Amino acid sequence: MKLLHSKPLSYFTTLSLLIIGCIGIFSIVHTFRTQVVSGFSHNQLQVLKEFQEDKTTYLRIDPNLGWSIRPNVPETTTFFSTHFASNSLGIRAEEEDNLTSKFVILLFGDSYVHGDEVKFRETWGYNLQKNLIDLDIPAVVLNYGVPAYGMDQAYLRYLQIAQNITADIVIIGLQEENINRNVNLLRSFYIRGTNFPLSKPRFILENNQLKLINYPIMPIEEILNAYVNTSTFLQRYDAYTPSGNNHEPYYYPNIEEEKNLLAVAILEKFSSEIVDHHGRPLVVVLPSKEVLTYALQHHTSYQTTLLLPDEIAKITFNPFAEYYPNLPLWWYRGHYPPEIHSHIAHKLVDYIQKLYEDNISINNLDTINLKKA
Repeated sequence: MKLLHSKPLSYFTTLSLLIIGCIGIFSIVHTFRTQVVSGFSHNQLQVLKEFQEDKTTYLRIDPNLGWSIRPNVPETTTFFSTHFASNSLGIRAEEEDNLTSKFVILLFGDSYVHGDEVKFRETWGYNLQKNLIDLDIPAVVLNYGVPAYGMDQAYLRYLQIAQNITADIVIIGLQEENINRNVNLLRSFYIRGTNFPLSKPRFILENNQLKLINYPIMPIEEILNAYVNTSTFLQRYDAYTPSGNNHEPYYYPNIEEEKNLLAVAILEKFSSEIVDHHGRPLVVVLPSKEVLTYALQHHTSYQTTLLLPDEIAKITFNPFAEYYPNLPLWWYRGHYPPEIHSHIAHKLVDYIQKLYEDNISINNLDTINLKKA
């Protein structure tokens, strides 16, 4: 039997499928084109909008630092699945009304200092203060660490408060990957999927002197156009201007040399400023997941590759494979678990207690081994 209207039905079906297909292709092309043109994911665009409208919960835009922590954020705030809170100073520390007659220790650095992915009372900063107080040392530890900071931002953050707080010891947390951040202006150029697609200041070296650029930082309107019309300024001064890979600099043939020279120059200037403000600087080298894992796999100790001058006091935490055979299993998104925070605090107490009681020179400190006490 011959079917009725077979040709119109076939024609209608074919036309419908063709239209649906065209719509689908157009949608895919439009989405792809939007992502390529903007350079940002939908989530990053939403984050930029929240920063621009000042609707973010924990971090906020800081025109001189790139971003900073909001003051007086309640403990209920969730940031990367962790509950964070801040005091009136905009730092991750408990409120301190009076620092008179206190042994004041300031912490500066990135998320390894801030204590990402652990609760406040699990951070090494909190435990350092608690352990010192247990020894009848009237210590106050103020944690000025900020997620995703470079060494340059940590230094600039110190300069903001140096005139207002007299510190006995200022600890600079050095996570060596930070040397890459020092030659970066737009974080999404360096870390494509970052949750902070913001701009930051940076230093350059001119005649062996630090010169600050992108200060104040570029506005969000300019950030949104960075992928479309990459400025000559970004091409010249951001080592990670897009070239296809996260960590492959496009415009910098001598980037490794510059990164190391700049990092050392920042640490030297940071340390000298601390001394000028009557404090004692201490660089605490905090190895990342990647370098710890490498050290464990090769049964070796980690040492920073930065050639710091002898006058800069330094403590390096080293892993021992026989003590932490399953250490990589402890990591969350890439930061220290509570056990290592506790251990860092415990080992720092041993040396800070000597400084407090015996008034020894901080330059006599030895490398600390991260092993069972």
